[in-house]
Amino acid sequence: MDDYTNDIIFTYEKNNKEEVRKLWEDSFNDPDSFVDYYFENIYEKNRVLSAVFMGELIGMIHLNPYKVNYMGEEYDCSYIVGVAVRSDMQGKGVMKNMMKKVLDDIKDEAPFTFLMPKKQEYYNSLGFLPVYSTRLLDISIVDVDEFDRDVMDNYSSLMLDVVNLSQLESNEYCEIAEWMNHIMSNQYNGFCRRDGDYMNEFLQEHLCQHGDVCIVTESEVGDDGEEIYHNLVGVFAYDIYDEVMYVERFWPTQGNMVALLSCVMKQAVDITCDRLIVTVADDDLEDVSHLVSGAELDISNGNGVMVIGLFENTEQIVTNLQSNCFFDEIV
Repeated sequence: MDDYTNDIIFTYEKNNKEEVRKLWEDSFNDPDSFVDYYFENIYEKNRVLSAVFMGELIGMIHLNPYKVNYMGEEYDCSYIVGVAVRSDMQGKGVMKNMMKKVLDDIKDEAPFTFLMPKKQEYYNSLGFLPVYSTRLLDISIVDVDEFDRDVMDNYSSLMLDVVNLSQLESNEYCEIAEWMNHIMSNQYNGFCRRDGDYMNEFLQEHLCQHGDVCIVTESEVGDDGEEIYHNLVGVFAYDIYDEVMYVERFWPTQGNMVALLSCVMKQAVDITCDRLIVTVADDDLEDVSHLVSGAELDISNGNGVMVIGLFENTEQIVTNLQSNCFFDEIV
């Protein structure tokens, strides 16, 4: 890296959008529809650190702004995505120096910054620590009739109601967001605060990948048989590629993991996918083998989330988040 240090320019100026997009496409396996969405809707509001050598882009780090609720206080926090170095410049310390620059630039903004790593060991070396672990439930349907029957029987017995966010008016997004915030504030030490804009971007991110966002409630009835209220069971989002349903942002309220997964499986039945891959928070994982009759289930580790503290009490920040947090942001 010594040969390059004095010649690399680090800049947040956005006069190289096409170069940044090309590096993104060369570095990640995202579908074109997602890349189009990101660079048309998200890119402009982000800070992007570019590393430029001899007039050419060799590395980048994207900082996405989120309102983060940490221990009851709200902060403007950066979520790190799009971390990449051009292939011929890897192994020269470019990324390490870019990350040092970014962390120094945001050190006074929020208690921490976070990312979803592909290589956890690399970010460990930079001081990031894991706080939120995930599992991947890979469900392949091998007996469609048996799977459909058992899923529908289980779903109907729970008095559940699923509404696609795309079917609602945008003015209803704020109400849903506040409902989620209220529950999350009582459940987690750290989470990204929702609002109407958050919910809209949440939805658009999945619509562009042939999916949607689903809000799941359960009816409660009184002794007279009249409905009293709807209890929020959870939220999930999905994308569809090659008849595979990819489920992300899987968030069950406490005790409702199995009920929410039942809704995911019903959605797979409704859209005739023969395989679904569900990202589930490790703390939420329960025995779900009884739900997958007619299917093969494989459980493996996901990427999760890592954080690095930016204030002096780093160890306490990490400890608080490790005890209970929820971060499901994608971009």
